[in-house]
Amino acid sequence: STDRLCRRGAPMKNLAHSASFDSDEKYAPSKPGIKHLVFGVPTQISEHLLSSPIVKVLTFTGSTAVGKHLAKLAANNLQRCVLELGGHSPVVVWEDADVAKAVSAISEYKFECAGQSCNAPSRILVARPLYEGFLSRMIDVARKIKIGPPDDPKTEMGPMANRGE
Repeated sequence: STDRLCRRGAPMKNLAHSASFDSDEKYAPSKPGIKHLVFGVPTQISEHLLSSPIVKVLTFTGSTAVGKHLAKLAANNLQRCVLELGGHSPVVVWEDADVAKAVSAISEYKFECAGQSCNAPSRILVARPLYEGFLSRMIDVARKIKIGPPDDPKTEMGPMANRGE
């Protein structure tokens, strides 16, 4: 499933970038339905791919600043853009909240895709009287996530791309 692959996937921000494209006998011969991945320095890959008239559509999820830069590059060839640009998704847990329900709902989005999803909460504001209980439950949820190699069916979250992350 997409969620499983996403949770297992290794985010590649800063040092690496990935691009995927469908198989095409003329430009990338292989079996039909095969996806090709390109890894490398984000600026170099983006500039190279978006300067090509072969690329028809750009999809990007990330920061507004990078999205604007990519849209400018795509404009040169009138490539369509699908941009999901985000800020910081704050969550507020008020005093009258059910802490168990709040932790369940917030942790689902926080830890999905190793926290690299555009809707992953980056700030959680909790009312003081609930803070200790909320923190304890959130830590329990995080500790139960099975981290491991992406090819292990028991793995719920894969490794990061590098030690710096």
